[in-house]
Amino acid sequence: MNAKDARKISAEALEDLRRRVVAAVDSGATQVEVSRVFGVARPTVNRWVRAFQDHGEESFRPRRRGRRAGMHRVLNAEVQTQITEHMTDCFPDAAGYSHPLWTRQAVGDLVERVHGVRLTLNTVSSYLRRWGLAQSELLPHATARDPRAVVRWRLCDQPVLARSAQVQDAAMYWLTWTNSRKVGVLSAFSSRRSMLFAVFSDPCSGQHVAEFLTRLADQSGRRLFVVIDSFEMEQAQSLRDWLDANQHRVSPFFPVPPAPELRIAGAFQG
Repeated sequence: MNAKDARKISAEALEDLRRRVVAAVDSGATQVEVSRVFGVARPTVNRWVRAFQDHGEESFRPRRRGRRAGMHRVLNAEVQTQITEHMTDCFPDAAGYSHPLWTRQAVGDLVERVHGVRLTLNTVSSYLRRWGLAQSELLPHATARDPRAVVRWRLCDQPVLARSAQVQDAAMYWLTWTNSRKVGVLSAFSSRRSMLFAVFSDPCSGQHVAEFLTRLADQSGRRLFVVIDSFEMEQAQSLRDWLDANQHRVSPFFPVPPAPELRIAGAFQG
């Protein structure tokens, strides 16, 4: 079955096929193997897997074909500036949205309110990359600081941590900070690479990270296993105090040893 054939089957059959393809990849099979077994083109397998990572169960449901309203329209420079200014130093719920942290969906809602046009999530992703707000690497600072330690951690400790999170029904996230133009971005990536983030006009601080993790825990509704990148922050002791007080909600892990003020018994898995 090629990609063209897949579009011709019934909605129910296509939904079942997508579920089986994604489940096969999720179980450890390579996308090349899944493509061969299910007769689905390799790019289609990748597209289905990425859709599930971004949208979960929603990605399996049949959708109307064709462009969504507003997809052909482009945000001009003035509107783009307005959008990024709305996000800076402001969490979504303070702007009247239900999201504790910014996501692609929340940004799409903001664009619709400010500009009156609904963008697809893929288009939102393109704008986030253009604005420098979308971080692609999970551990950029730790990798730059000690690449061998990160490789060892990925091979030895990360699989154990992932299994432990599954057993404890904990949500696993990777946390990093990046500087983009005149702002800083604190981002959390789930194990399925969905991104939640906040934008700040001042340098990263322990208070920023503590507030972010509070909101991340609230949004997740589960215990968190958080892999923390080796980014610099001011007043790190305040984060240490927060982590000590919230051990029942958040377990931190550091692929590369953290600064002394952040070292917590059992937190470093290197």
